[in-house]
Amino acid sequence: MMAFPSRLSPNFLAAVIFLLLSLVCVMVDAASVMDVHRLIQYDLHGEPLGSRKSNVNQYASLAGGPKNGRSVVVLPLAEVDVAVVNELVQNKAAIAGILFVLPEDFEENGVDGEAIAELEQSLVSQKIDMPIYFAVDNEELQNMMAELKKMLAMGRSPSPSLGGHRLVVNAKEPKKIDLPTLENYQCKLTGTAKEDGSPKPTIAIVSYYDTFGIVPSLAVGADSNGSGLISFLELLRLFSRLYKDARTKGEYDLLFVLTAGGALNYAGAEHWLDQAEQATPNVLE
Repeated sequence: MMAFPSRLSPNFLAAVIFLLLSLVCVMVDAASVMDVHRLIQYDLHGEPLGSRKSNVNQYASLAGGPKNGRSVVVLPLAEVDVAVVNELVQNKAAIAGILFVLPEDFEENGVDGEAIAELEQSLVSQKIDMPIYFAVDNEELQNMMAELKKMLAMGRSPSPSLGGHRLVVNAKEPKKIDLPTLENYQCKLTGTAKEDGSPKPTIAIVSYYDTFGIVPSLAVGADSNGSGLISFLELLRLFSRLYKDARTKGEYDLLFVLTAGGALNYAGAEHWLDQAEQATPNVLE
């Protein structure tokens, strides 16, 4: 096991934060609570990127609707246009934040994968001075968006006098992790010894085990790198059985290495390779 500081210093707020939706009516106030997930915040080579704010306390509105003061724009992901989103994040005078509504099933809702990838790249590569949150679609969100559409059709904007949904997130401001510790793991299967006693060549099988997403608390990492990790473990299982028997051992040593920081320019693999070349030059195949 090796632990080392990464060359990059990401600043993550990966915890799930609660979003309090308060239905403000003339006579009665109602409130409900649901989970929301914040856009990543990090620094890359000293440049601040991602969402730099976390607290919200403003009325919800729809993009393009009338606004009486600043509001949080609610955007269904299936209807997102990257150009519109970029305009919103630059309009801090009218926009207090954005809440993206994620479909429960991306395939059934016909979400454009290329458009989502473009949106992700746009959000993660700029500094955004407003809170950006994501929530999975549910009945409460559907009802809220339906009421906002009715208000939009009547040319009304949410306000204390006209009613609406007030979105509230009370969260501690994130603290920067200056030197995150990343750990590599490795094991070795020893092959058949050479008759002359010379060192055996070594084959290294390397995979990274962590993931990266623009919304850390939603990053499940199926293809980055869950599938790679499963293949890695299956190879380790099969070769372990072969190398237990002298008759089926190979002529090579097999080195299985799990590295961290795959999304950080493969920082873990780079660190391991530098150390391996110094310790055993001309041995790795």
